[in-house]
Amino acid sequence: MVRRKAYYLSNRIENIFDVKKRELQKQFGLVDDSEPISPQDMVDRIKTGKYIIEEKKKYYGWSDGLRWRDPSRKEDQAGFDAANSAMQIAFRDALDTIKIISDEQARLKALKDFEAWTYTPAVAN
Repeated sequence: MVRRKAYYLSNRIENIFDVKKRELQKQFGLVDDSEPISPQDMVDRIKTGKYIIEEKKKYYGWSDGLRWRDPSRKEDQAGFDAANSAMQIAFRDALDTIKIISDEQARLKALKDFEAWTYTPAVAN
């Protein structure tokens, strides 16, 4: 029974990690908007400039190199990398507790603490 509980918590924390990673990707501008859902939606986005054209070496279709996103929203890969590294440390620490510690309350607390975790950038002095 103890293994089942640890397995359940391990699966849960991995799902939480995936959701948090996607949220960080959005926060740092690494996720594009969804594609237009109708011809009118496409026209509206083009008129309002909510797209980016990327230069590629090879195009396989008319939409290759076309990204549906607001160009004012900048991608911050370095910021994401820093946040993701911090999250991976918090995840590893929580997962270690879940998998190694036998105290069920401590394991549940580790999951809840990770679930509540948010990224706080380091402040330069």
